[in-house]
Amino acid sequence: MKSIRNIILVILALLALVAGGYFYMRNRVEPAAPIPTISDTVLVAPLSELIFPVDFEVKELNALLNTAISGKFFSAPLTVNNRGDVIELDITKSAPLQVSWQMPYLEIELPLHISGVGKVKIGKRIVSNKEPVQGDLVLKLRSEISISENWKLITKSSIKDIVWINDPYARIAFVKFNLKKSVNEAIKLKEKELVKNLDNNIGEKIELKKAVSKIWMDIQKPVRIHKKEVMVWLQSRCESISARMIDRGPKTICIQVACYTRTKLLIDKDTTSSVNTVLPAYTKSQKGLKNKVELYILAAIPFELANKKMNEKIKDLKLSYQQFSVSVKHLEIYGTDSALAMKAKLKGDIKGDIYFTGKVYYDSVSNSIGINNIKYDINTENALVKTADWILHDSLPGLMEKKLKVPLDSLTDRIPMLMNRGIEDSKVGKKLDATIFIDDINMYSIVYTRSNIQLIAIARAKGAIKLDKNAFIKKVKPIRITKVGSK
Repeated sequence: MKSIRNIILVILALLALVAGGYFYMRNRVEPAAPIPTISDTVLVAPLSELIFPVDFEVKELNALLNTAISGKFFSAPLTVNNRGDVIELDITKSAPLQVSWQMPYLEIELPLHISGVGKVKIGKRIVSNKEPVQGDLVLKLRSEISISENWKLITKSSIKDIVWINDPYARIAFVKFNLKKSVNEAIKLKEKELVKNLDNNIGEKIELKKAVSKIWMDIQKPVRIHKKEVMVWLQSRCESISARMIDRGPKTICIQVACYTRTKLLIDKDTTSSVNTVLPAYTKSQKGLKNKVELYILAAIPFELANKKMNEKIKDLKLSYQQFSVSVKHLEIYGTDSALAMKAKLKGDIKGDIYFTGKVYYDSVSNSIGINNIKYDINTENALVKTADWILHDSLPGLMEKKLKVPLDSLTDRIPMLMNRGIEDSKVGKKLDATIFIDDINMYSIVYTRSNIQLIAIARAKGAIKLDKNAFIKKVKPIRITKVGSK
């Protein structure tokens, strides 16, 4: 009896060992891991395009020129008859000038008053002109506007017409002379000198380069996207810029600027090295460009940083199914040649490492980036079928998809600031209005390497800049042509 009892105890012990081993095997999984990629690919984003109008209102130019051209326009000696009698004439602006615009021509109507009070030479004698010469005319100028290589606004002016309102007369030795023809000839004789002086002064006062240089630098000012867990900046480095004048109707002088940049997210990096401080020489843009802001945003996210932040998001991720429960102790992602692999360390009723694959995606509806198409790796699935197939019926991939989603509101809210925050913070910014409106943002390209996730997002927007006259002019001093030599 005793021996039989011992045999039974041995059998029971063996059964316990077998059952214990079977239970252990049913609760521990050790599938083969997806093969990591050895790729060191470096994505290169297409050039971002910022094509936008810089508007300057004709009424602003009208106000500028009325301030710049004031008082005496010029003085000139005028021969009044065949004997060579001469009178010194002053020509003064008598009323506000009027500017009209039809690209590429600016037309100026300048009201002038003629006066000739002073001494008159008659033969060899000098006599006083007691009855002053008076006359009124409108000098009509036409200026063709263009842009020089150094971003200077060039005006090429000419006299289009002289319209008399009141003819000028001079009474000398009881003889009355109509000086209209003589004044016309004097003005036309001095046309080259007059318009050269005018063009030079306008070009010096309207500093287009000042405005364009500010825009060039302001676009490159970094915009902070995030700073709590890690410092993230959005920055564009300007590569080239061109422009051309476009027709926006009679009320607006419009220069369409086309700026091409490399735009990226900088993570924990110095932003100063990404700035191109040299404004290129002016080149004319190709015709027919449409206004748009199209940013190709490059980002390289190190797996080391991604894993750290991802584990903060999946902390305490648990799953229960009937009498079973399991929790994710740690998650690690890495790249394969075709997808993203995730290694999940489990504890609870299942112990060991299981593997998933997934894809990084952008959801335009929720404006977020995440990992979707998460599914068990085939080796993991085979191992679970043999050991703990109950977990195949759970929603662990779905739970992980929900957890691994990052909203991008902070990014899309700040993309408009790429242009207008830097501009508004500058001295020029107080004199212009920059507006940017986001249309959409989508994923353009993505690769997984052995060290990081590289992706390119494309953001489309619309932008415009409206310049106040003080944005690009020097302190205005009157244009006065005080001396015109006689011939």
